[in-house]
Amino acid sequence: MSIAAQVSVVVVLGIAQLTSAGSPAGALVLKSLDTARSECKAYLGLPRNQCADLCETIVVRGRNRTLELDETTFGQHFEPDDCDVDYYNRTEACISKGLESIEEDAICCRASIESQCFRDQYGNVVDGPRMAQLTDIQTRNVIETCARMLQIEDLELVFSGVTKYELSIRSRCLLRCILIREGLYNDVDGPDLDRIYVLCGGYKNGKAAFKAEAEQCIAEVRSQCYDKCTMAARIVGKCFGFEGASLAGLVTPIVGGLVNTLVSTVVGLAAGLPGLGLVVSLLGPVVSAILGGAAAGIDSVVAPSALSGVTGAVGGGGGGLEVSGLLGGLG
Repeated sequence: MSIAAQVSVVVVLGIAQLTSAGSPAGALVLKSLDTARSECKAYLGLPRNQCADLCETIVVRGRNRTLELDETTFGQHFEPDDCDVDYYNRTEACISKGLESIEEDAICCRASIESQCFRDQYGNVVDGPRMAQLTDIQTRNVIETCARMLQIEDLELVFSGVTKYELSIRSRCLLRCILIREGLYNDVDGPDLDRIYVLCGGYKNGKAAFKAEAEQCIAEVRSQCYDKCTMAARIVGKCFGFEGASLAGLVTPIVGGLVNTLVSTVVGLAAGLPGLGLVVSLLGPVVSAILGGAAAGIDSVVAPSALSGVTGAVGGGGGGLEVSGLLGGLG
């Protein structure tokens, strides 16, 4: 069998896996507080280290890069009582009061207070694991893996992101692949709204309202006769917003590197041509700025870890979409 034929077989098998019922979710990471505690015991040693609570919230990806608590991500590990409508305010008040006299750099102590307030005020610890947001490195791997499976080259990948995955059917298939591998979507059930809610850092008008509006929008899109790739892209575009920021901005982490590689390649190829090499070398920074600017245009279209305070299609009223961390996790 020729190399080309072997590659075709690999691609077909990869696509067949993606189109099967259910979600392969090859990059999905699931963590529970119990498994996090076990991991941290191994990392920090016994007896229980004073920084154990900090470690556990980091393991479940409940903290951002500056180690501030992501309350929506950490909160998914607790289940409030059905009749308890004040659990969030109580938890906030508990944390605020507990941290009043604690120094800012006493990170482990602050983490212990925050964790205890969640256990005492927010709700019962849930059984089973919950989604842990992907790191930027993991997200990059997902994007590059999907691009390889679908035989999408660097330049096409860049423009797929710039055009919000509407460049072509291949771009839409790329978006679908990314969503599936991150465990955020499958063809049978559509988007996983619980995971998306967490990934977006929560919505101002609450999870129930978010899910109700999203389900209505998704039903309207699914009533259309789209192919699988277009269906995934339309659901993301219409139900989760392309204005300002969206769940489709998953290519952001690698656009910069691809732009620089592209410009360097063009300059290198032209270097041996009289006159043209000088022109291209002078235009290189301009090309890079243009492409970089286009990439910056989707920088807030983002990776779960980069979104901040944006308004999306789902969220209702004037509240809009409150995003505190989306790819970095629809990344």
